[in-house]
Amino acid sequence: MIKGLSLIKNFWSYISNGIYSVGCTGQTVYVYDKDGNECAKFKDLRYAYYSAISPNGKLFVVKSTEGRMAVYSLETLSLIKKFRFSKVDGAQDDGYCFTNDSKWFINLERHKDDLHTAISWYDTENFERTHFLQLDDNTMIQEIEQSADEIIYALGFYRGKTGHEPFIGIINESGICQSYNITEAEDDYYMELYKARRSGFASVHWERAFFDFVDTKMESRDHSLEKLFAHYRNKEGAD
Repeated sequence: MIKGLSLIKNFWSYISNGIYSVGCTGQTVYVYDKDGNECAKFKDLRYAYYSAISPNGKLFVVKSTEGRMAVYSLETLSLIKKFRFSKVDGAQDDGYCFTNDSKWFINLERHKDDLHTAISWYDTENFERTHFLQLDDNTMIQEIEQSADEIIYALGFYRGKTGHEPFIGIINESGICQSYNITEAEDDYYMELYKARRSGFASVHWERAFFDFVDTKMESRDHSLEKLFAHYRNKEGAD
């Protein structure tokens, strides 16, 4: 949780890499140094609740729910690029991640409408989209992460005959290459865990969370999509 600053700003998210911290209130983005001093303030996007700092510490990205993105330099504390990534306005609150080498930013997007998932890969040299994948009508992905061995794991659901069928899977530029069904309870927990992590466990997230439980130990637990996938892969192998 945010200490000190949470009493001053009403942050939806507040993340840090140990050198800089980025806080988003929805309309304003604040950057602080490691001592908590404000270094920069930006008002380039509306409805901008989440951000991500690149692993190499050179960039940070802010994503707006209205389908826009802003890219900033942490070296010069300046805006590098602002663009609309989708014409679908709203519902653009799914996950994203930098690759471990900071060369790519992978973003979950809605392009057909707010009920369909697409995945875009952006080259972080210029933030041009280099690859685009529109998933089929029955597949939704809501959270992604890249593991240390550079595998991209995805949390989502299939639209089945009996309703939503949540899954954990592996994706690449061609689509979902392997997946396992998971329980509704696991889906609920991991969805909220990853939203909380994207927020940096900021206080506003907890206050406005829509799930039925609040796990106060969530922040310290070593849970990951990689481990969830491994659990089901091992379970299948044992059956």
